[in-house]
Amino acid sequence: MVEKEWLWHGDLIRPHFLKERWGFYSNFFQVKRIFEKGMKRAMKIKLLLILLVTLTFFGCGYTTKAIILPDKNLNNFKYAYIESPREDEFNLKSAVIDELMKMGYSVKQGKPENPTEEDIVVSYSYYGGWDLVTIVKNFQVQFIQAKTGEVIATGSYENRPFHFFHREGAVKLAFDALKGKMATGVK
Repeated sequence: MVEKEWLWHGDLIRPHFLKERWGFYSNFFQVKRIFEKGMKRAMKIKLLLILLVTLTFFGCGYTTKAIILPDKNLNNFKYAYIESPREDEFNLKSAVIDELMKMGYSVKQGKPENPTEEDIVVSYSYYGGWDLVTIVKNFQVQFIQAKTGEVIATGSYENRPFHFFHREGAVKLAFDALKGKMATGVK
């Protein structure tokens, strides 16, 4: 049997019998241990990345808000005069008109000349971008009483990362939030 002699080699103390057995002073078990620790770290990093990606995709969503003044009711108006932004790059005007018609309004362009109690001005704004397709990142709509100029209701949609609604989806969600407020009567 080989007597165990301990040699000092660099930062490690290695048994001399390894040189006789394998022909070099490397401690196979120590290298194996370092390799296993590295593999454990790599596995932890992979699991962390998988968890991060999973949370990112399942955490995707959007936010909608609706505010209606307590003493106002959007059902009291008959005519909606739509004001669109100067540049409607995403052509949201048609989606807004469709939603207003679903709410029962007769839709007209511009501002009313002689506003009455039945007239409401609807203006909207949005922020969008491109990521392989056009994306509406946020959308806001305001209902303004034509006679007084008072904002009586607002609805908004805000996109969170990795949740992409194309044009009409953002408009529909903002209007759905307003319709929900109207149905529940919650202010």
